[in-house]
Amino acid sequence: MQSKREVILCKVLDFLTKDNQEPLTLSNIANALDMGKSTLYEYFSNKDEMIKEAILLMIDESQKQLLNYEAIESKIFKEAFVYHMKKSFELSKQNRM
Repeated sequence: MQSKREVILCKVLDFLTKDNQEPLTLSNIANALDMGKSTLYEYFSNKDEMIKEAILLMIDESQKQLLNYEAIESKIFKEAFVYHMKKSFELSKQNRM
């Protein structure tokens, strides 16, 4: 289960990666999550910090998926390479990379 901090960061990523949305503001994030802006300030001091943390979360999640050793450890190099490239393409299509 995601922590409240992660839920907020995922919503920030949604605002950053999806087209035709309202602008990324603290008010819009709070409204989208049905919480008050003061709750956001419990976790982040400002919008820039929130964006930075969201991008770091995205990078960390992408790295975990791309470097999934369990998925490639039993494969020969070519199979592991193909797996890695497919996963990279999949993540880029999701605008999460």
